Amino acid sequence: MTRRRAIAIIIALWVYSLLFALAPVLGWKARQKSVRNGVCYFINTWEYSLLISVINFLVPVLAASFVHYRIYHLAIKACHSFPRKNQPVAPNIGEMCEIAYLFT
Repeated sequence: MTRRRAIAIIIALWVYSLLFALAPVLGWKARQKSVRNGVCYFINTWEYSLLISVINFLVPVLAASFVHYRIYHLAIKACHSFPRKNQPVAPNIGEMCEIAYLFT
């Protein structure tokens, strides 16, 4: 990953966070009053709540699952090219292959 790409990702995450944090403040509300009879209510539309739930939970879970899936397949691929006897071995590759084969 390049430095420019890392900076772009960090900026995108900050912009995303600010937009969704400020959406209720900027007018995405269901009712005008948030305090009734001395009780404070969290008032957002069901669309906003659904959107926030999907974007803040489902998308990161799917992204993490995809990344871990790719790591797993790279580990299996590395184990299939595991060197034969009397060939140099990278440190801990044997342990990595044992762990990877547990999940196959």
